[in-house]
Amino acid sequence: MNTKNLIFLTVLGSALTACEEKLECTEMGCVGGLTISFVTEEGTPINDASGMIILDGVEYPFDCMADPNFPQSVECVDNTIFFETEDAESIEFLVTNGDFTMGWEGTRSVQYQEVFPNGEDCPTECKTASVEVVLNLV
Repeated sequence: MNTKNLIFLTVLGSALTACEEKLECTEMGCVGGLTISFVTEEGTPINDASGMIILDGVEYPFDCMADPNFPQSVECVDNTIFFETEDAESIEFLVTNGDFTMGWEGTRSVQYQEVFPNGEDCPTECKTASVEVVLNLV
């Protein structure tokens, strides 16, 4: 093989290697869903919230102060509730705190954001949304 052919093949091989983009993805999974938290007007978490959430026409009673061994349809951790859903458009609430001095009733819209834990060009995408409910003095 002459020198010109060797140089040509080397340049061609380098060019082809440069054209190949290696996509490096991690294998993290994600769970899409809706996170709801309860706070005061000052932003202090309300850990003793209880009431009813209506999501997609289904009623979910909850009590953040309930005995953790007592099964509930909704798990409340501190002042936060999580639903595995990526398509609820609005939520209805009837919420009070433990001594019924604060409450909130109404409907909130939900806006999801796409999350790509492995990178935007990698598989596994989720939709997540957060809603903060501010309880007012009653």
